[in-house]
Amino acid sequence: MEPSLQYKVTQVISDERPWLDHVQQLLSEQAREGWELVTAFQYQGAAPQRDDPIVQSLSHVASNIFIFKQPA
Repeated sequence: MEPSLQYKVTQVISDERPWLDHVQQLLSEQAREGWELVTAFQYQGAAPQRDDPIVQSLSHVASNIFIFKQPA
């Protein structure tokens, strides 16, 4: 019988930090919590809205999705 797994999906959207630093921090945090990376892919879709109307008009941006797993 295979062990039960739980999954976690995380979206990374560029911010002020360099992108690679952001991803490295995410991966390190998840590893410390016992999560194992399953896959990652780029997603073209809606991003969280901000209060600035100029930023709101750019709501469809590329982000990266990371899927992790760990035993339940």
